Amino acid sequence: MEKNRNASWHVCVVTGASRGIGKGIALQLSEAGATVYITARNRETLEKAAAEKGGLPFLKFI
Repeated sequence: MEKNRNASWHVCVVTGASRGIGKGIALQLSEAGATVYITARNRETLEKAAAEKGGLPFLKFI
């Protein structure tokens, strides 16, 4: 995602967000300001992945 774009009005759902491509996409969208709903098979792994970046405020668990 381009750094100069403001994604604050975007709402996204990312599956498989605990690792790999899903994790990368979720973190990039969240850093850009989008509200990101994340899901994965293992909630504990998902929470650890989200905490890596200091608990970004726009990540929501489902």
